[in-house]
Amino acid sequence: MMSGTKKYVALTKSDIAELAGVGRSTVSNWIRRHRDFPAPVENDPRELFDGAAIRKWLKDNGKRVRELAPGVALFNVMNQLRGAYEVEELTRYISAMLVWRFVSDPESPGFDKKTPKPDQWLALVSLPSAETQKDRLIQGMSAYEKRHSNLAGIFAPFIDSEEQGAAPKGSEDALSRIVAVLDEISSDEIAGAFDEFRLRVDASNRWGRFGEHTSSDFLSELLAEVARNIPGPVHDPAAGGARSLIRTALIGGDRTAQTGQEINPEARAEGLQRAVINGFDAIDIRLGDTFGLPDPWGGHEAQVVVVDPPYSMAVRDVGSLALHPRLPYGPPAKSRGDVAWLQLAISFLGTGGRAFVIQTPMTTYAGGPTKRVREGMLRDNTVEAVVSLPRGLASTTTIPLTLWVLARPGEASLDGQVLMVDFTEYPIKSLNAGDIGRLLDGWRDRREVPQDTPAVAVKTADILADDGDLTPTRWIPRKDIPTADDITEYLTQASGHLKELQGLHLIDKTDLLAESRQLRMESITELESLKVLQILSVRRPISRDQITDSGKPLVTVKWLRGHQSEKYVAASDIDDGFLQTRPGDVVVGTLGSLEARADHEGGLLVGSSGFILLRPDPTKLDADFLAEAVVTRANWAMAQGTGAQRVRPQDLKIPILSIAEQRDAAAKLKQIRQLSHTAESLVKSLGHLRGNLVEALTAGEVRFAPDDK
Repeated sequence: MMSGTKKYVALTKSDIAELAGVGRSTVSNWIRRHRDFPAPVENDPRELFDGAAIRKWLKDNGKRVRELAPGVALFNVMNQLRGAYEVEELTRYISAMLVWRFVSDPESPGFDKKTPKPDQWLALVSLPSAETQKDRLIQGMSAYEKRHSNLAGIFAPFIDSEEQGAAPKGSEDALSRIVAVLDEISSDEIAGAFDEFRLRVDASNRWGRFGEHTSSDFLSELLAEVARNIPGPVHDPAAGGARSLIRTALIGGDRTAQTGQEINPEARAEGLQRAVINGFDAIDIRLGDTFGLPDPWGGHEAQVVVVDPPYSMAVRDVGSLALHPRLPYGPPAKSRGDVAWLQLAISFLGTGGRAFVIQTPMTTYAGGPTKRVREGMLRDNTVEAVVSLPRGLASTTTIPLTLWVLARPGEASLDGQVLMVDFTEYPIKSLNAGDIGRLLDGWRDRREVPQDTPAVAVKTADILADDGDLTPTRWIPRKDIPTADDITEYLTQASGHLKELQGLHLIDKTDLLAESRQLRMESITELESLKVLQILSVRRPISRDQITDSGKPLVTVKWLRGHQSEKYVAASDIDDGFLQTRPGDVVVGTLGSLEARADHEGGLLVGSSGFILLRPDPTKLDADFLAEAVVTRANWAMAQGTGAQRVRPQDLKIPILSIAEQRDAAAKLKQIRQLSHTAESLVKSLGHLRGNLVEALTAGEVRFAPDDK
């Protein structure tokens, strides 16, 4: 059922940008320049805007209006209700209701035909109050779980919250809002809305969803793609929210069964919900400890096992795993249970099956129990391939990861060899899960070692002779080793900087006159009153969403320190209200440190209150001298603030010298600054030379000529 016009409750600036098909900076400009632009809802500090009012304004002003994805709308509702609910609770609450809409709406592809009419969605939305809606939901959800025993607990996040009185204040209002938004989603958009909503929640909680390990979207896609061409049932012994399990089930062939286990009941509920939304209502995800005894799975087998388990998890009772039937190569180290997951994955495989397990790199080389397990697996020919992955793919850590491809003992693709692949230096954006899957298919089916990717097939005997080290970079010949020509180029660069340095003049004692005179010091505010300079402050700051990678350059701390500006603002966003430099201006950074630089070209935007702009009269005050003289220990000693310290303009003082003395001092200080910058470049180039020379020496690319002296 749909109510006609979509009026998703509220929108963020990003949502408005998506709605109108523009950038966030454009939306910020609309807000700033158009007095009739709708104000934020109730002055909400998060700046949420009424969706209906925004749509009307866009249409009235000739802007195009696109509808937001339903998952985005649900995420917006969650943001609005944060004051009443914890985000964790809201996420589970909304997810449960979304799935209920899917199974109780006669128009939905997932409609459960055994749902009594009073429990169906049409009846729910017509009820007069949130209280009666809540009671009807609990009744319908409970009955559904009884009809589908394998899905018991799928609606627990909603039922338990309401029945145990754990629902927060205002939950009736929250329920009404959620029901209203859910009712506006078309029946064929429900499955997509679930995935979009959960992904948005995970992205907003980058370092782990509510303290639980969760598979990132890319890792789930990767596990599914590498298993694509292996038909048969799929199992995940660390199912979590079943993202990897369901994705693998969706794109593989002959997935006659989908099974898994999860110790966390909330994560299991999410997994069941994801399964039902995607049409796998016969799924079997059991609640409990995967390593618990007695083993709940008996002789259960699957042709595909996918696992993205918690990384480097400590084992509380290693002794209990010593005789575990699924760990034939022995228990893991107490400090890290990673190799237990490898053995567990193998134990579930049927003949010809494959397991794909995500691990930390340490599993490939660590000693002790980890090494013992690794060597046992190698001797039994269970390790088919090891793929190193770059940093940033996981949702709970930035460390690089490793994909293990495993088979039953004696069934790896080529007895006596392991394929090693290294993607650690690949940019994440260029990494393609499907390509990795095809690469592994080629090794498994045709014994092909990829030629356009860092890869090598290594003999098992050689690996065992090297402590069973399965780190791909240990075995793959490097193609980026510096050659003799490269070293010559680095030498040339360093020699050039050295020559430049030798050509610069350093002042000596003859350039200095020792004297004791009391110089008059004046603050820059006093100099302004004397019309020696102007002090210009930022009146209109530039927001982060206005910063782009091209356009008008922006003053930054990096620019103050002598480099090019790395931030820009689009020309279309600039008007006369923004502060810009002119040739001869001096920009002073006063927040967190005291730094200054004269701008002899002009045209830079000053967009932060952490900078002030000084515009000296060139006949009275030299810009380069001013930039040098304002940055003194005495001036920084005047900084105020208990957090980030800042110097006030009235506290900045400089000595009063004649214009001739100023220019002479600025010229000599400029010489020293040039020497400093050149010396820094020399040190940097020498560092590159030394590092690359070591790489070339240790790889046998170059050697030093013997010293005959």
